[in-house]
Amino acid sequence: MINTPKHPQCKAYEDTVIIERLNDGKLRLQFSVDISKTSGWYKPTTPQKKIRPGLSDTPENYTLLESKCLQIHLDFLNGCFDPTLVKYGIGKERPQLAIVPPAKKEMGLLELYDKYVEYREKDTALNTLRFLRITFRNAIEQAINTVGEDALAIRNWLVSNKSNWTAKETIRNLGKAYKLGIKHGFSSLNPFEDMAEELSKSSAKNRLDDDHEADDEEIFFQELSYSIEEMEAIINYVYDKKPKYAQLIEFLFLSGCRISEAIAIKWSDIKWERECIVISRQWSSVGKCFVPLKGASHLPEHKQYRIFPMPKEDRLWKLMKAITKKENKYDVVFPSERGMPLFRETIHQHWRGGTGTSRIKCAVISELIKQGKVSKYLSIHHTSTARRK
Repeated sequence: MINTPKHPQCKAYEDTVIIERLNDGKLRLQFSVDISKTSGWYKPTTPQKKIRPGLSDTPENYTLLESKCLQIHLDFLNGCFDPTLVKYGIGKERPQLAIVPPAKKEMGLLELYDKYVEYREKDTALNTLRFLRITFRNAIEQAINTVGEDALAIRNWLVSNKSNWTAKETIRNLGKAYKLGIKHGFSSLNPFEDMAEELSKSSAKNRLDDDHEADDEEIFFQELSYSIEEMEAIINYVYDKKPKYAQLIEFLFLSGCRISEAIAIKWSDIKWERECIVISRQWSSVGKCFVPLKGASHLPEHKQYRIFPMPKEDRLWKLMKAITKKENKYDVVFPSERGMPLFRETIHQHWRGGTGTSRIKCAVISELIKQGKVSKYLSIHHTSTARRK
């Protein structure tokens, strides 16, 4: 800032306001402490009010401000000073009115949970959605009908009436629902925050005895998967009766892949030197094209694939070595006779049996149930859960 010398004709108004020349070539007015206190501008940190009228430092503008300053000085002495400065054509100060948006109505617990499930539908696996829509929602609805919407009461009811895994997962997803609700203004607090982590296994309903407690998640996956003995019976059966699909079925059990992922694996995805398989796409039987893995399209590129270990001389390694490479335009490991990736629905029909004109004799699971080698029917998707045991 350049100090402005006082001129004889300016001495009167400089007791009230002075003109400053700034280094950026602009002019600024600085008001005295007295006028700042009288006008309500005074602050301990900034005792002197400063105004930039937006004028460049030219002789004409300087002369203009001198006349304004003299008028301000006289008005201040006579008690008719306008603190808005509108009277002097310098500035206009208006109180800033805060616009307060109308508060969003807080949602009920079940309504908020449904919003959360709807939010997750786009990038969540169908099997997970089934639990969100049915298992967990039914548990929440039952709890509300019994104890109301109090979070602690719901927690206690779930612990007392559901398996440990179901109770934990239900409460965990309720916590996520409220977290999303807070973000979008549908809720002001999260009553289920950290509640799932606080659950101890000893509070679960399902116990084996006083000393040994079942891991409910393990029980859950046991119920939704075949035993090792059943898996071997299925693999042996398809090698004997349906050799065309045998290596694919064995691969599904050993890798835990979805069918759409398995039929999309190319020979270039098998990294022998690294002893792994890169799973980076799935095959759409409807569009007859490769598509990204489910839920991967919104992820960074380095997270849009999975790497599955294939230790040398392990069973999976030997299986992949045993597969005869058939030339096809897609370079897939499991091609059909026409050189396309295998049709997913055909595999399902051989697994479960078809209906009507597509009825397939000797469906794998129904035949093995008749033979007493498999205890229950599970869809082919559950070959992936068998690996988690």
